[in-house]
Amino acid sequence: MHWGVGAKTFYIFMLTPESLDSMCLGVIRSTKFCMAAASECTIIGSHTKKVCVMADHIYINAGKNAEFSDPHVPSMYMGPSLEARLGELRPREDWLQIFQVLLDENDATLPVTKDVVTPKK
Repeated sequence: MHWGVGAKTFYIFMLTPESLDSMCLGVIRSTKFCMAAASECTIIGSHTKKVCVMADHIYINAGKNAEFSDPHVPSMYMGPSLEARLGELRPREDWLQIFQVLLDENDATLPVTKDVVTPKK
């Protein structure tokens, strides 16, 4: 598939319950969250405001150690095509369209991610 010269492509990522326990999940520029290991995160301020993400949901990668917080869809919506899609690179607009089709097929609306302020102990 050809998207044109310089078209930025992204892959999708499924958050598992196990991966959520070890990730930073700090807010990055209000539209992304940190995927670095919580113990190794170097992003200043990411430890005070966290994104409330959902396990077993699919998110769009936003670059090194980051995911877009919205949109996201339950992994079960992708059905048997999930494994193949996890390796695909597509422009973000394509993923947005795919997510919308999946939501329409499942008679669902786009879940909205909320930020949560988490005081550090």
